[in-house]
Amino acid sequence: MWLDFQDERERQLVLLALARLAVERPGAEDALLKIAQQLQGETMFREYQRLKRIEAYTGPRNDG
Repeated sequence: MWLDFQDERERQLVLLALARLAVERPGAEDALLKIAQQLQGETMFREYQRLKRIEAYTGPRNDG
């Protein structure tokens, strides 16, 4: 793999950042999805993307 993550959390953080960028910049979604696929994270990318779209519509959650 072209990126060497120290642990799974780092990979998930990158996928979350890609998904957030895809929501903020819809024109880049295809390119960002390809990166997520290379990280074997398409499902996680799509789920994060879905959650970020919900958050963009409803506003961030405040659990505390």
